[in-house]
Amino acid sequence: MSSSISGIAGNDRDRFLNFAFANADMLVEVAADTQISWAAGAFASRFGRNAESFLRQPVEDLVAPADRPALAHALAMAALHGRLAPVILRMNDARETRCVLGGLAVPDKAGRLCLTFGAVPVEPMTPAGPAQDRQSLLTQAEASLRAGQNRALGLLDVADWADANAGLSSADRAALRQDIATTLAGLSGPGALVGDMGPGRYGVLGGGNLDVAELAGALRKVLHGAMPSRQEARVSGQEIALSLPVAMPGLTAGQASRALRFALSRFTDGGISAVSAAGFAQGLAGFITAAGDKAAALRARIAGHKFRLAYQPVVALRDRIAHHYEALLRPIGNTDGFDMPIQDLVTFAEAMGLSEELDLAVAQEALAALCETHDVHVAVNISGLSMQSAEFRDRFLKLIAPGSRMIVELTETADIADTAAVAEMLQALRAIGVKVCIDDFGAGSAAFRYLRDFRVDFVKIDGAYVRAATAGPRERGFVESMRDLAAAVDASVIAEMVETEAEAALMTELGVEFAQGYFFGRPGQLSGAPRR
Repeated sequence: MSSSISGIAGNDRDRFLNFAFANADMLVEVAADTQISWAAGAFASRFGRNAESFLRQPVEDLVAPADRPALAHALAMAALHGRLAPVILRMNDARETRCVLGGLAVPDKAGRLCLTFGAVPVEPMTPAGPAQDRQSLLTQAEASLRAGQNRALGLLDVADWADANAGLSSADRAALRQDIATTLAGLSGPGALVGDMGPGRYGVLGGGNLDVAELAGALRKVLHGAMPSRQEARVSGQEIALSLPVAMPGLTAGQASRALRFALSRFTDGGISAVSAAGFAQGLAGFITAAGDKAAALRARIAGHKFRLAYQPVVALRDRIAHHYEALLRPIGNTDGFDMPIQDLVTFAEAMGLSEELDLAVAQEALAALCETHDVHVAVNISGLSMQSAEFRDRFLKLIAPGSRMIVELTETADIADTAAVAEMLQALRAIGVKVCIDDFGAGSAAFRYLRDFRVDFVKIDGAYVRAATAGPRERGFVESMRDLAAAVDASVIAEMVETEAEAALMTELGVEFAQGYFFGRPGQLSGAPRR
């Protein structure tokens, strides 16, 4: 690249570039902050923009949102080992073209990487088409919202899904799901995606304008074609515009994004009726406007500590004795309408600007429990959203006394912009004996930046990697890579969602030091604390 090959003379430099382009469509150099410092290649044909327009932009802008966690993992491993083994990712172009990404560290340039993006020479499997899982669709929808693309999200709910599928073989059901995805995407414009949100529930991220009534009708026809002898299925639909309304200038992209998460979670759990009941009948803006009374009720619940904490053990795998406990939020009663799953309640709190109050209240409750125990340590979750607030950081630091036996788990609910201020806070906590853990490592790209920017004591591997690790060497390799990254910064590794002896034994074999999951204990009373 320009800085990495500037010392190569004329013909040799040209030969170097020719060799590079023999296997790649695009070449980039990235700095330690992962911003592009040099670029060349087929950017115009791929993205409709020349290479220079990507300078000083994050390299993740070149990769499809759903694959950005994998990119962050690959870059972290490249920084550790000096090279990036080839990995297949999807690009952030209209067709999400699959590419092979490879790279090497730049000699004598700390933190810089040369990356190549090349075509996949042979497709190893049949492309999945427009079908996506729930998380992938959410990631894409949030990216569209932040980018101001004004796309629409359609929600479709089949009321009698079990009847519509009765009598179909597993192969027929798989074919039906693919037919549904292809049909819905075909009616929704170029680049449309269809997410399977649960049995009989679909989200459609349109490439242009959406006609939800047309989509519902098409879905009924596909279902009737699969089982013509059955009565036509009942399908309801709703559209949510992914745009920030002009009438609500105070609504940030972050708030709208968290409101969207809440809407999709409600849809997955309860369908269209649950979405409407949660206040989304008029879209994201309508939800924010109508949620005022509910937010006031939640604020009162938080202030009155109308919740409880359940404590799940985190064990040392060498002896399987509890090392510490994680405090998990649990609601009490349902007198104010909060009959939603706890994660939805947390997402609602974030959408309404209440995450700081909730995180502080949970920490206070955990500290009170610790006062009733001896030699027990407790981890509490603090959201990246709360960490953005200077007021929260100040209040939290004043709340925690030296020797409080607390561990802070930093969760990736929002990117932290002022990493220097948060790093200073975390260092102040560690100075008084509070250990720091990065939660759900591998689930998103921000956690890899946290590992680079913050001094931490633990890294908790996302449970999806733990479950997958028993499938084969490739999946185990992900866990080994995360273990190596943690070791490079002197952090211990915690595997979450360990549910079987086989998973526990494999984590031990892979050098993971701690584990958490139902196999070792369900959330319950804090060990050593009197029952209340």
